[in-house]
Amino acid sequence: MARRKKETTKMVARDSMTLNSLFTGIANAIRAKGETSDPIYPRNMGNTIRELRRVSEASLPESSLPAIFQDIANAIRACGITGTMTATQISEKIGNIVPFQKTKVTYTQASGLPDWEGVITGEVAGTSSSPTTQIPNVNQAKTIKIGDDVTSIGSYAFFECSVLTSVTIPDGVTSIGDSAFYDCSGLTSVTIPNSVTSIGNYAFRGCSGLTSVTIPDSLAVIGNYVFYGCSGLTSVTIPSSVTILGTYTFRGCTGLVNVVLEEGFQTTGNGAFFGCTGLTRVSFPSTIGTISNAAFSGCTNLAIFDFRKSTSVPTLARTTAFNNTPSDKWIIVPDSLYDTWISTSNWSSSTNGIKEAILKASDVPTVATYTQASGLTDWSGEIFEEIVGTSSMPYYTSQIPNV
Repeated sequence: MARRKKETTKMVARDSMTLNSLFTGIANAIRAKGETSDPIYPRNMGNTIRELRRVSEASLPESSLPAIFQDIANAIRACGITGTMTATQISEKIGNIVPFQKTKVTYTQASGLPDWEGVITGEVAGTSSSPTTQIPNVNQAKTIKIGDDVTSIGSYAFFECSVLTSVTIPDGVTSIGDSAFYDCSGLTSVTIPNSVTSIGNYAFRGCSGLTSVTIPDSLAVIGNYVFYGCSGLTSVTIPSSVTILGTYTFRGCTGLVNVVLEEGFQTTGNGAFFGCTGLTRVSFPSTIGTISNAAFSGCTNLAIFDFRKSTSVPTLARTTAFNNTPSDKWIIVPDSLYDTWISTSNWSSSTNGIKEAILKASDVPTVATYTQASGLTDWSGEIFEEIVGTSSMPYYTSQIPNV
């Protein structure tokens, strides 16, 4: 048992390139003996070994085994495993590697289809407007766990797989292609690993069931229309590694109520938050440089645009950035930049009430409301900057009557 554990550890520690060459060597050894199927999955290799072991030679040394065993043993040794092997040991070594190479799909119970597992290396990809054929009946898959050998989720990989509810993307995947999860309306959450550096156009477009998404700080590029129509998405954080959002990235995300733009973010992109009717407030980092055309158009409840961290006046590409936003909105800016802000191109325009909405940070009121004890009238009012008490009785603030 100790020996087997040691061998398993050896296999687990090997990188994907070594494992790939090992499987290729074994597959070629099997093909040389007449196997015609292509590709040969690890489970098929295991089946071949088991069939050969039925000749009652499982415990014999490889020198006494059929030639195919010797060829496979040589393929294993070519990847750094030393020593001679019996048929049993050869199959055990293969079995120790197989679990780390599988892409597993679990189908919905209603479909009546069996679970499936197989090996996909390199890229999982579909064709124009069709999902991948590398996974049988993928449009019936409910959960998908992608194996470690996959480095890219290509275009249309899971296109319109509406039954899919969850997907596990391993570290090692570096890109998610165009329309990879297009209209996967049953998908509820996705965690994008730190290895991903780019997400293509329309990648999650129409994933209306998606309520949360984790975007890693390794990401540099978010394409156009990536989360367009993800109406169930409620919160998103744009990490500092992302400097620009693509065109209409979050268009129509009507359930979105919280957006965090981390330091480093610079440009919103055309129509980036078009029609995000759930947004009420957006705070911008000091690095914001451009508010693009129609960026917040149709955000009918977005009443606070907080630029208090700005160190310079960002470019407002066009006044359409504020189309159909509340007439009583606030565009809060640093006191030191106020005069420059209201005289800068497009910010100085009264179109969509832009200039009139610009407000010095020191003039921003804090609205306080409270319900009083029985017999007293409820109250609401404006308090500027800070709610404070005193250093002596009665201590509590006098800014709120009968507080």
